Amino acid sequence: MKIVFLCMVLAMLGSKPVLGQARLSIPKGRPIMVDGKFSDREWVDARTLLVRDSIRLYFKQTKEYVYIGIQPLAKEYSSGWIDLFVADEGQGIYNLHASRKLGERRLADGQWEGWKEWWTNEGSWRANYSRPDDIRESDRWKVVQLKDEGWEFQISKRRFSSSQWKIMFDISLMFQEVANIKYPAAVADTTPDAWLQLRL
Repeated sequence: MKIVFLCMVLAMLGSKPVLGQARLSIPKGRPIMVDGKFSDREWVDARTLLVRDSIRLYFKQTKEYVYIGIQPLAKEYSSGWIDLFVADEGQGIYNLHASRKLGERRLADGQWEGWKEWWTNEGSWRANYSRPDDIRESDRWKVVQLKDEGWEFQISKRRFSSSQWKIMFDISLMFQEVANIKYPAAVADTTPDAWLQLRL
């Protein structure tokens, strides 16, 4: 049954068309707590996109920050990670990564550089990340991975100075196997021409 269920989930993630537009105007909204918990009213003032009936994306901004939420609708995954790619004409192309740690790297001459300074982003953006915990089971302690409801990013507008960003999502969810979802689909992480454009 688990194998059948996994096949159904992977089919759902990979077969449905993406709902949304190539360009989005980002509304003004209230700040959020960047903790991976999607409370009932936290994102009510955001613009949303539904990707393949399996991922809901949220977008809003304040004077200083852009907020992006990524919420998987399938609850059966055990953990995951995300790469958010941001292209800005004045700053170049960057990969913002969240898994067990936060990392950042830059595209230079068509190649990705190494992760910057041992996974530090110098405070220009924040996101929640996976955290381990110890639980007691059958008189033994074991390490488990705490799972959030998704990922929330807070990105300083001073970091990317343009009023128009191009972004791409590469989302990995761990079931019995890894399910990978990209939005926009079938685009390269080094070529932003067909990425989603955000108007701030």
